[in-house]
Amino acid sequence: MAGRQRRMALQQQPAAARRRQPGADLPRRHQRDPGAPAAENPRRAAGNRYGTGASRHRHPRPALAGQGEKTPRRRPRGAGPQRQPHGRIEPADRWQPLSEYEYARNNAMSDTASNTDSIHIEIFSDVLCVWAYSAQIRFDQLKRDFGDQLRLQYRYIPIFAAVEKRIGQGWKDKGGFAGFNQHLLKTAAGWDHIQLHPKIWLQNVPKSSTVPHLYLKAIQLLQDQGIISAQALAEHDGRSLLEAFSWRMRCAFFQETQNIGEMSVLDGLAEAMDIPVVPVREMLDNGAAHAALQLDIDARDQYMIPGSPTLVFNDGRQRLYGNVGYRIIEANIRELLHNRDSGEASWC
Repeated sequence: MAGRQRRMALQQQPAAARRRQPGADLPRRHQRDPGAPAAENPRRAAGNRYGTGASRHRHPRPALAGQGEKTPRRRPRGAGPQRQPHGRIEPADRWQPLSEYEYARNNAMSDTASNTDSIHIEIFSDVLCVWAYSAQIRFDQLKRDFGDQLRLQYRYIPIFAAVEKRIGQGWKDKGGFAGFNQHLLKTAAGWDHIQLHPKIWLQNVPKSSTVPHLYLKAIQLLQDQGIISAQALAEHDGRSLLEAFSWRMRCAFFQETQNIGEMSVLDGLAEAMDIPVVPVREMLDNGAAHAALQLDIDARDQYMIPGSPTLVFNDGRQRLYGNVGYRIIEANIRELLHNRDSGEASWC
């Protein structure tokens, strides 16, 4: 009924008045109600051959400089990104600030930008891994050969986070812990720079490497905060206190079969090296060490680390995994020092 009255009113108007109304002479299904809001139909509001807009484009053209900048209309939550001209994607309708965890993770991932004069190397390992124990001599040599040209960052990954599953079940068909013991002794028989206890993995066996990893991250946080020294110390053969404690921890396990999975054992090792145990325990109690260890796991996933030990260079563009010779590591570092663009796209 309302439509019929509207048509009768239009017929009673002069022809000139009807011409002033856009689309008045079109069929009813193509006419726009003059009283309807402009945003009732987004496609017609934007303008097409049936609507009132002058543009024939489906999407509105972007405003030119000097015309002002229109605020993009909000989309309902869950509607997904809106497709824009030229393949652009509309940003989220509301900016979400980073959480403290995400902020710390991003800083940890991008701290290579803080010092462009040195090479940043991230070393991923598990303290219960014999290959990482064997490789420590190479990391010490890197510090002696390159000094301040390198920044070594130690990260810890859970290869032996569940010892019973990895050895007890994983080596079930090969003798279990006894078979793993013989495997390590045979592997290290030709190494003259480290020692293994004959009863390794047979007595005082840790349940998990997570506990010593958390202890190391707590000490690392104290070092970052300046509570303990980060300098190379002569009494520790040029190692920092963190590096010296990490080495002492590995020796306590592999050479002395101490159970470094127990907190009391770690406290005793720390006290013997004059490391303040109370601040370390605070880092463990307040969760800071757990958060730092999670960042290492995030970095492992980001770089797709295959195992322990793994060295990561050049913001993840290069990786060296396993029992890699020192000359290979040295060659990679010298290439990075002489060619800062190494690893980028090139012609060859």
